[in-house]
Amino acid sequence: TKEDSYQADLFSVFEEKPAEKLSDEYKEVTLSDLKEKVGSLFAIQIKDENAYISTKEENLIFSGELSSLAFLFERDFICFDAKAMYHALRKHEITLTSPKKDLMLYSYVIDSSKGQRSLSSVALEYLGYELPEDKPYAHTLLPLFELLCKRAEKDSCLSIIEKIELPLSLLLAQMEEA
Repeated sequence: TKEDSYQADLFSVFEEKPAEKLSDEYKEVTLSDLKEKVGSLFAIQIKDENAYISTKEENLIFSGELSSLAFLFERDFICFDAKAMYHALRKHEITLTSPKKDLMLYSYVIDSSKGQRSLSSVALEYLGYELPEDKPYAHTLLPLFELLCKRAEKDSCLSIIEKIELPLSLLLAQMEEA
C-alpha cells in the first residue's frame, strides 16, 4: 500500500528499523556532566521533576534542581509540546525566549486532518511502535525529529512550521501565562 511504501522510505534513513536502534536506558549525570556532554542540538523531556536528555551519543537523566538547567534552554532543543514545556519550566524560573523544535507542531502541520496527536500515535506512525505512557521518551525525539523534518520538506511545509507555528506557539504560551 501507499502507507507501507511511505513508512519503508522513512525507515530507510536508518540501517534497520528505528525501534531496534533506540536505547531507552538513561545514565544518571551531574550538572557538570551535562555541561560537557550536551551539544548544540538535543532532545529533552521533563518528567517527575527529572530532566531526560537525549543526544546522538547517549541518553542522560538529571535529577538535580531543574532551575540549574537554564543554560540548556538557551540552545536549540527538541521536545514534544513546547507550550507545556514552557509552563513546566516557568515553575523553575526558566523562560524560553525563542521557538524550539516542537514535534507536536511538526506532526500537526504535516497532517492537520488527524488533529492534535499524542507522542505515542506519532511514534507509531513514523517509528513503527507505540511508546509506553509511564516511561521516559526523550530517546525517541531525535530520530522522530529527523523523520518529521524530511516529511515536512517533502510536503513543502517546513518554513510554515519554523517561521509561523513555532514562534506563535511561544507567544501563545506567554499569553496563557498572563
